[in-house]
Amino acid sequence: MTEEEAKAILAGKKDAPDSAEGAPLVSVPRKVGEVFSWGALLEETATSSHANAQGNLQLVWSGSFLVEKDGSHTFVLNLERTAGERGPGACRAVFKLNQEPVVDLRMRAEIDMMFIGYNKYEPFNISEQSEVELARGVYDFSMFLTCLDNRSDAMKGTIATLRLMEPGDRAPQPISSDRFGISM
Repeated sequence: MTEEEAKAILAGKKDAPDSAEGAPLVSVPRKVGEVFSWGALLEETATSSHANAQGNLQLVWSGSFLVEKDGSHTFVLNLERTAGERGPGACRAVFKLNQEPVVDLRMRAEIDMMFIGYNKYEPFNISEQSEVELARGVYDFSMFLTCLDNRSDAMKGTIATLRLMEPGDRAPQPISSDRFGISM
């Protein structure tokens, strides 16, 4: 992504990408559950050097996801930032099944918040949900997370949480890590 493209995204003139762009820097097998954390970069030796990179990093978790019941499924994606000294200007998280977007969540700091956000910690907590009809089976999944204008610890504490309400549930529930598989 060019500097001009990033500026257009931060100014609200263009959307952040909805999938990874460019060549991957590193790939690491990792067990996932309902929480997809930027902090995962810090936990892996192969990726920790990228956690504080200046610029626009993109994370992708992918593998398989087990659907246990036929019917209507509501996925709730929450994007939250709870720590760090500086905040990002824009973030996007996209959950896909079989390469089709299920939930697409965008956060762009308001202009007045952006000026404050560049200098100090600004929390955010936003959610988006989507309902989709699914048959029992195994689906390819991907979770994409990017936040623009990463500086020092801007991404520290940024997490995407995915919850699911299946047929018969009264409310969205955490998703067990047993439902996710990593293909190698």
